[in-house]
Amino acid sequence: MPTTTALVFDLGGTHLRCACLMRERKFANFTQERVRSFHDGLSPFAIWNELLDKVVSYVTSSQPLVERDAPLAFSFPGPLRESGSIVNAPTVSGLDEHVPDIRAELARRTGRDVYLLNDVSAAALYLARQSPWDRFMVITISSGIGSKICFRSSGNLVLFDKGPYAGEIGHLTVDESKIAPTCDCGGKGHLGAIASGRGIELLARRWAVTNSSAFSSSLCHRKFGATAETLSNERHIVPSIRERDAWALKVLEQACRPLAKVLNTVILAVGLQGIFVIGGFASSVGPIYVEVLNHLLQLGSDYSPLVFSPQMVKLIELDEQACLHGAAEYALMLHKEPE
Repeated sequence: MPTTTALVFDLGGTHLRCACLMRERKFANFTQERVRSFHDGLSPFAIWNELLDKVVSYVTSSQPLVERDAPLAFSFPGPLRESGSIVNAPTVSGLDEHVPDIRAELARRTGRDVYLLNDVSAAALYLARQSPWDRFMVITISSGIGSKICFRSSGNLVLFDKGPYAGEIGHLTVDESKIAPTCDCGGKGHLGAIASGRGIELLARRWAVTNSSAFSSSLCHRKFGATAETLSNERHIVPSIRERDAWALKVLEQACRPLAKVLNTVILAVGLQGIFVIGGFASSVGPIYVEVLNHLLQLGSDYSPLVFSPQMVKLIELDEQACLHGAAEYALMLHKEPE
C-alpha cells in the first residue's frame, strides 16, 4: 500500500514552497521562502547549493511530523528526462545547462526516496482530483506554453509526461514564414512565440507600428496611454481586453488561432473530453480568454461526430499550494512501503 505522508516541494521562479502531507491529506508546516537565481548575480553552482541546503534543512526540521520512510516529491519548473534528471532550468540558473542531478543528491543527503515531476504535471495531478472528465488536457498560457494529458481508467490515473518533450506543444512550429517570431528557445515560428502572453505582447507591438491609425483608436492608447514602444500586457493589453476593446480583442484572437488548431488536433487524436486552462496570462485576462478560445475551437470543429461544447474548456486559477498537492499525489502513486 502507498504511504500516506510525504515531504513535498514546489520550486517556482521566485519562491520555494515546502509542506508535509499528513494522513488526512492536509498540509502541515507549510513554508514559502524566496529563492535566489541568476537574476541575483549568483553562479549556477551557488544557486543549486543554496537550493539543496534549503530543502535538506526543511526535511531535517520536519522529521517529527512524517513517517520515517515518507518520500520526498519535488515539483520543478522545467523539462525532465525519463530518468528524472533535469534537462535545463532557465528560470533558475539561466541558460547554463550544467544542472546537477538534484534527485540523486537529495536522496543521498536525506536517505529518502525522491521523485521529481514537471510543474505542469503537478498541476494536472492536482486538477485530476476535481476533474469531471476521464480524458483531459491541462494547458498553461503564461510567458510560454506547455501542456499535459491525463487519462483515467478503472480508477487509475495515467499522466502522459514521460520524456523531455511530452507536453512541449509550445515548441511546435506553426509559422514557417520568413518573418515568423523567434521563440525564447531560439527556434522560429513556434506556438509559444505566437500564442503565449509574451507572443501576444510582441504581436500587439508589431500591429501598433504597421497600422498606427487603428492602434491610436484603441483603449490601449486612448485610455491607458500606450505607445508602440511601451505597449505591455500588464498596463495596456490585458486591461483593454477586459474592457472588450475591439483592437485588443483582434490581437488576442489572431494570436490564439494557431493554438486553437493545435488543440483541435489533440481533441480529435486523443478523444479529449475537456481542457483546463491555467497560467498567468490567461488568468489575468479572465473569462474572455476562454470565450475567444472557445469561438476559435468551434470554428475548426465542424466535423459532425465532434459535438463541441463551451463547457469543454475551463479556466482555472490555481492557488499557491496546487503544485504541492500534485507533487504529493505523484509520490503516493509511485511510492511503496517496504514489505
